[in-house]
Amino acid sequence: MSTQTPGYLKTQQIMFMGLFTGPILFLGVCFMLQAGSQPVEQEMSSPLFFIAIGFATIGIIGSRAMYASRISKLQTLESTQQKLDGWRTTFIIRMAMIEGPTLLCVVGLLIEEQRVFLFLALVLLFFQALNFPTKSKIQSDLNLSETETNEL
Repeated sequence: MSTQTPGYLKTQQIMFMGLFTGPILFLGVCFMLQAGSQPVEQEMSSPLFFIAIGFATIGIIGSRAMYASRISKLQTLESTQQKLDGWRTTFIIRMAMIEGPTLLCVVGLLIEEQRVFLFLALVLLFFQALNFPTKSKIQSDLNLSETETNEL
């Protein structure tokens, strides 16, 4: 019996799914806890709402800026392994920078029961979904040659 270890790309996709499904599962738990409760009047004056908007904005813009900055440095490395290891670290940080505000929005939904937090969390989940790792994305981001891409 031989055990085959998943390749680099498959590992990154599994990691993405783990980071992506965490907030979704937490959101599901939140819905179960709020089932049957009366809808709350929507107010956009909550301090938590403005904090969530701020963190969401910082998370989206900051993750894109950090990613672009680190990728440009990774492209100059000689070793493919160093490039891929650096990309993995950058990818995890990028995902965490969006996951944090998403979880904050779900907590806001749980505490204040205002649907505006749900919509903000869904927007953040959409931006996180755009980060799904594919072979072509990694190849173009790191400027990998065809031989280097085959190592994925």
